[in-house]
This record gives sequence, C-alpha cells and structure tokens, in this order.
Amino acid sequence: MNDQQFRTWLADAAAAPAPEDLRLRVAAITTAPPVAMRRAGMSWRRPLAIGLVAAALVGAALAAGTIIERPPALPGNGLIVVATGADPVVADPNRGVAIGRNEPMLGGESVASGALQGALRASWSPDGQSIAYSTDRSVTILDVATGERRPIIRNRPCLQSCATAWSPDGTTLAVGIGDLELYDVATGVLQSVIDTKGTPDSVSWSPDGATIAYAVRPVLYTVRPDGSELTQIHSEGEVDGSPERSGPAGGGLERIGPIDVAWSPDGRRIGFLSSDRFMTTTDGWQLKVVVIDPDGSNRRELADAGTCFCLGGGPPGFTWSPDGTQIAFVTLGYIPPHRARDLTSPNGGGGGLYVAGIDGAEPRMLAADFDGTPTWQPVP
Repeated sequence: MNDQQFRTWLADAAAAPAPEDLRLRVAAITTAPPVAMRRAGMSWRRPLAIGLVAAALVGAALAAGTIIERPPALPGNGLIVVATGADPVVADPNRGVAIGRNEPMLGGESVASGALQGALRASWSPDGQSIAYSTDRSVTILDVATGERRPIIRNRPCLQSCATAWSPDGTTLAVGIGDLELYDVATGVLQSVIDTKGTPDSVSWSPDGATIAYAVRPVLYTVRPDGSELTQIHSEGEVDGSPERSGPAGGGLERIGPIDVAWSPDGRRIGFLSSDRFMTTTDGWQLKVVVIDPDGSNRRELADAGTCFCLGGGPPGFTWSPDGTQIAFVTLGYIPPHRARDLTSPNGGGGGLYVAGIDGAEPRMLAADFDGTPTWQPVP
C-alpha cells in the first residue's frame, strides 16, 4: 500500500470513523523520516499512522460496546481504626499486628496524641485520606495528612453516636442524627434527606452510589439519596411478647441487630452484627455476623462474634475490607465464670478486633480487650 492508497483507505474504507483531528495529524506527518530509519531504507509514516488509527478504532469499539472495558480495580486494604470512645485502637491487618500507642499513625500523630480521641464512630473516606468521626453530639472530618479538622455538626445529640457513611465518590457524607442528612463536602451544606422516625444506629452507602441503607433497630431500610423510594427491606426481630422471645422484663426483642450495617464492596450483600437469640442474664447475648441480599432476603450467619453482657444494647463493630475479601468485627467478649478464656477465637470469649474471610472462616485476633466501631482504610 503506497501513501495515496493509505490515505484513500483512511478516508473511505476504515471500519469505524476516525476523528477529524486524527486525519489532520496523519495528513501533516512529515515526509522526512528519522535518520536511522532512512538509512535502513524504512518508511516510518505508515506504521505511525496505522498505530494512530488503531487507537482510534479501539476507542470506537469501546464506545460501541464491542470490546468490554475491564471494571476498575477495588482499592487495597490499609489500616483498621477502631473508635472506642477513648484513644482509638489501630491495627495493620497486612502485618497482623496492633499499632502501639506511641507509633506514628495519622498525619504523623500517634495513637496517644489525641487523634480521634473520644470518637465513638469513625469512617474512612474512599480515597483513604480523611476520616469522619463522631461523638454523641458532634461530627468532624479529619484530614489525616495535615491533621486539619473540619467540624460538620456541633452540639446536636445523637441516640448513642452519630452514624456516618461516605458516598463512593467521596463528595458527600451521610449522617444519621435524628434523621438522615447529607453533607456536601465541597460547599459545606448539610440538608435533611428523610425523617427516619428515630436516630439511625448505622448508615451505609451502596457502592454504585444509588442507595443508602440505614438501621433503626430492629428494622433495616433503604432510600435514594434524594429521599425517594424509602423501603423497609428487613426486620431483625419482632416484639410479640411470647415467653420464648421475651427478655427478663417481658416483651423484649429476640434479636438486637442490625448493628453496624455495611454494604459489601461488590454491592451484592449487606452485613451487620446481631444476636441470634436472647440469653439469660448470666450468659449474655450471643452475637453473630449476619449478611442479607440487598432486597432483604436470604439471611445467613457467617461467624460467631462472641458473647456480650450488654442487656440488648450490643457493641458496634462490623466492616468489610475495601477489596471485599475479608470482614472485620469487634466484640466485647464477655466471659461467664464457668467458661475458659480463649483469646484465639471470638466464640471462646476473647474480646477485641477480629479479621476473617468473607465466609467468616478462621477469625484471627488483631487487638484484645476493648470494644468499638471499626473502619477499614482504602488505599490505592
């Protein structure tokens, strides 16, 4: 194919239209080849032009759907930070160790320096650069690189602590505080989405950004960010007053969940903590890691999350790893006197932070003897 034949093919016979700017660049290619190619007797214009056209055709094929674009990779797994109401607990799941109180943690600050001190809940931003943390009356965003703090809510009481969840693109923070509200990070505007008829215990945004799940125990709801399509998808226990489902005072809930609702990174499951049944006051509550499908169906228990002597309150403590391959949960690990202490298994009573596979198998302890809410850092 000589130059004229190539130009004719480009103009008339290409399998997909090439952009006009590409045609102009091809037409403007100089006739003077590089020295090395000229000495070898090689023409360089056609290979370069063909490469440019090939790139254009691939782009056209992607746009037309004839080539399937690979989905973006999920983020990796960074630190797990547990808000405890005092100093946070920080663990490196990749090394399998807790980080000491005097080791650098956030923005060069140590665990004991005051970073997140007093936080009851926390959630990493999607880029892993910020943490939204809350107390029982406030919500603040911490820039982990600079240590700068941006107050969002001040002196507005939550039920226990204000639940927060970032939108997948990191532009908006959902906050459960009396009702469900959205905070626009760029403008600083906070507005109500819907009256939840009770303070949400936890909030989670679906990975596609289309839906927010929130729990007002024992009911789990989903709603669109604009407040439309409010749906009750699941109830984790009903009050019916029957003897087998009553607490010591009668009329209690069989289950105390959902606690710490969290959408899986692939969007196919919603996980949380719950008890499987009410126990006696000497045996406490038997907690489970539970998952359901996004429509509320197919409830199944993944793992034992230990025993809690909490009279139905329940410790918070569940999250997914950013890459969707693991789960992390926190349990108080109350030990009745007749049971032996076993720090290797939540079922054996050891309280603290555990990490397990997404099927709940082989949980391993990263840090012991505390309770709180874990949040797992996404990293590039």
